Amino acid sequence: TMAVRISLRTVCQRTQRRLSLTRVVQADSQHQQPQMDISTAQTFVNTHNQLLREPHMAYARSFKAIKTDLALQPLSERWQAAVQAFMTSQVNTMVHFGFTPDQAGLEAFSQQLQGLRNADTSRSLSLGIQSAWETVLSEAFGVTVEESDLLSVEQARELTSTLAQRMQSEEFNSQIDAAMAGITDDSEKQKALITMLTPIQQDVASSFGLTGDEGYLKMQMALILHADDDSIKYNTMAGTFAMLRRAGVKLQ
Repeated sequence: TMAVRISLRTVCQRTQRRLSLTRVVQADSQHQQPQMDISTAQTFVNTHNQLLREPHMAYARSFKAIKTDLALQPLSERWQAAVQAFMTSQVNTMVHFGFTPDQAGLEAFSQQLQGLRNADTSRSLSLGIQSAWETVLSEAFGVTVEESDLLSVEQARELTSTLAQRMQSEEFNSQIDAAMAGITDDSEKQKALITMLTPIQQDVASSFGLTGDEGYLKMQMALILHADDDSIKYNTMAGTFAMLRRAGVKLQ
């Protein structure tokens, strides 16, 4: 999702500064990223889950703040804050497995994890990743995910197809035109777009039995878990790129 991409970019920049690795990464653009096997990936997932659940870690404090201090903020802002806390924990964990805290390291890590997840016939990696996002929903929003809440990949494809059509409709384009008037900063445009998109996502999610704020959060989790599916990637990119172009956001 767009919130995930924004958070990834921010997290990488902050982690580089925190670890004082920016110059090293720039000087060594050919850094050899490590190669994980299923056993290493499982160790990563287990370690990441433990860190997410550790009450004394910064991530747990961030989730608690989202549930309490930010409780009156718009749902889209709270979701983006939760995604950023999650991605920070993931980047910080992958650094300890030898990956660099930059776009190259993140891409290498993500590609390897997804490939190993697809190859893992035991599904332990998939279940571990699902468990991590369930922790996010529970700790940051007080939402419990039941088995019946999980969308199948076929349902996720249908949902993203419907959502992409709504994001390219004349009605939504008119809303974008009105909302972007007077906004010149791309980051502010993206924040406004995420806020505008939330009610549409909630409406589409409700047709799959995911209603209200909880339904929105469960939908976001489902789309993240199925994000590697080609049809879902196509639908998501089609809707997102059309929306960004309409808003005049520079595409990278």
